[in-house]
Amino acid sequence: MDGNFKAKHMHDKKPDDQVFLMDGKGYIVGQKKYHDYLKAAKDAPERSDCNNHRAVNQANAHRHKLEATKIGGCACARHGCFIPHSLVDFQKGERQVNMDYALSHALGHNMAGIQRVLTFYDINCQYMKNF
Repeated sequence: MDGNFKAKHMHDKKPDDQVFLMDGKGYIVGQKKYHDYLKAAKDAPERSDCNNHRAVNQANAHRHKLEATKIGGCACARHGCFIPHSLVDFQKGERQVNMDYALSHALGHNMAGIQRVLTFYDINCQYMKNF
């Protein structure tokens, strides 16, 4: 699990012209269900206990001109490939609410026969507090 700080996306001038070619059928989650989840989910912003970790401390930064401030998702540590349906965009930096959605979709994909899962995340100490 991790986020990418370099993937920024500006608000569209004509959002009705946006076409999602494979909305929710590829690696990125379906937009409508994801945005409905974000509207309904409670987000409790808190300052990181980590030693000035940029991903957590910038989670509350407001980027009014950006539709997405970065992306995040889950990948297989053994094979290095992204897990389908587990990539999400972030609206206000890297927040737990976004990564919860990514992880739940990753765990819901092709888990037949898997009984235990080990997660790796650069801010796992902060993430697991509220998991």
